[in-house]
Amino acid sequence: MKRIYWIFLLIILAALFLLEVISIRHKTFTADEEDHYGYGWRILMGNADSRIEGNGTLMPFNSLNALPRLIGRQLPASAFRDFLADIHTGRYVTMLFSLLLAFYVFKWSKELYGFPAGYFSLILFAFSPNLIAHSRLITNDIFATCLMTISLYYFWRFITLGGWTRAMISATLVGISQVVKYSSVGLYLMMAAIVMVRYSPDMLLGLRKKEIKTLIRMAGVFIRYALFFAVVSLFIINAGFLFNRTFTPLKDYTFKSDFWKNIQSKSEILSRIPLPLPVPYLEGPDDRQWESETGEHGNAYLFGEIRNPDCFTGYYFWAYLFKVPIAIQLFILLSILAYLINFRKFNFSRNEAFLWIPIILFSVYINFFPSIQSGIRYSLPIFPLLLIFAGSLLKNWSKFKLLLRLSIALLLLYLVISVLSYYPHYLSYFNELVPNRKMAYKILADSNLEWGQNRQYLEDYLSAHPKAIRFPVAPRTGRIVVAANKLVGIFRPRECRWLRENFEPVDHVAYSFLVFDVSPEALAQALKIEREERRKEQGKP
Repeated sequence: MKRIYWIFLLIILAALFLLEVISIRHKTFTADEEDHYGYGWRILMGNADSRIEGNGTLMPFNSLNALPRLIGRQLPASAFRDFLADIHTGRYVTMLFSLLLAFYVFKWSKELYGFPAGYFSLILFAFSPNLIAHSRLITNDIFATCLMTISLYYFWRFITLGGWTRAMISATLVGISQVVKYSSVGLYLMMAAIVMVRYSPDMLLGLRKKEIKTLIRMAGVFIRYALFFAVVSLFIINAGFLFNRTFTPLKDYTFKSDFWKNIQSKSEILSRIPLPLPVPYLEGPDDRQWESETGEHGNAYLFGEIRNPDCFTGYYFWAYLFKVPIAIQLFILLSILAYLINFRKFNFSRNEAFLWIPIILFSVYINFFPSIQSGIRYSLPIFPLLLIFAGSLLKNWSKFKLLLRLSIALLLLYLVISVLSYYPHYLSYFNELVPNRKMAYKILADSNLEWGQNRQYLEDYLSAHPKAIRFPVAPRTGRIVVAANKLVGIFRPRECRWLRENFEPVDHVAYSFLVFDVSPEALAQALKIEREERRKEQGKP
């Protein structure tokens, strides 16, 4: 019977891979993909300088996207060599990691709650549009989500079963995560919090019984493993960045942001101590902090309001509400409710703490201490953990009555229909809380909606509508086509103010570009209103 289970698993993974492959065929590169690929290639060529592209998100792990090109160079001229050398082939590497992530979602859910739960979590993953969207791109979002999830899984295994072999596996994965994306540094805080929750009852008992030797022994074990994890992480970080200027003192860094300059100036004696880190590793956060301080990254946008350099508190809660399928939201809510009702039948500190402590800490960080807000992709690491936990809803599947099983099946059918209705434009997915899909831009924009992925669709539309005016720099009449991000003002917000405040789209191109019909009479009225508003702003009668 179990052989059939594994066959079903392979079928689902194959279907997911096929969906990712066919849905990306006509998608152009997003704004960051070529930068990530280029940096990955430079790593393979022995150059770890992160400042070349001026993008603080670039990390060594993207060298895997460029690896097919390196392999292809060793082969004789052929169609296969050309395929490997094509930058688009780098996307397949990300897809493979998405399958690895899907497998671990299944595996962890199965080990916690049984085979039905594992399949349930896997199906939710396979129809998570935000995960599908970023699984097809040469960026580090899915890599980070995958490595963080697997790191937490093996940390759970290590804490549960112990042993230096499991410690080595866990420490290695945590270390690799650090050269995937900077947000992975949160794993250390997550693991520390998990350890505190897991062992606090034992420590409190030891304190009550005044078993000082036992407490000292526990502290020694914690410190020993913490140092081991730190050493492994430092080695992997340095290796990932090719030991580029490792042991450079902080005083010799050239920072751009005020935040890091202040740290440098206030460190005094400490700034002369060689840091066991490669220089590019700290240059990345500095670059991102500089973008945050200066607003160079663009405006944060939510519900028609833009902010720069300030951000919106709770931004990702709203992104979750509108961009995660309603069916998945309901399944997660039901699983939480069922868990609370049956709390005594679970063991939170030994199992669910490894899911919920990371979910809570990461959610608090991105919602209340953000620096840049440009898309739901920054919150992807919590998605697999939520889907794994949702599997707990089916822990007692064999006892479910027919009506309950049918209800779950119908909700899953609704999920499939909702997600496939957006095919192949999963990056732009919004759930049914946005009934008019042309109006999604009034809620969220940036990489939630338009990230450069649909330029081919725009060219096809303009070829079919030669009289359409593309991205006018001044008010115009006729059929206007404008990118969603340009319309809302992610950059230069005044440029399209006349259009977004006076007109509504009549059509869209792949959800990323909005189409307006502007008549001479409507434009004259709009410009009149705009002149009156400017006079009011200037205090003129």
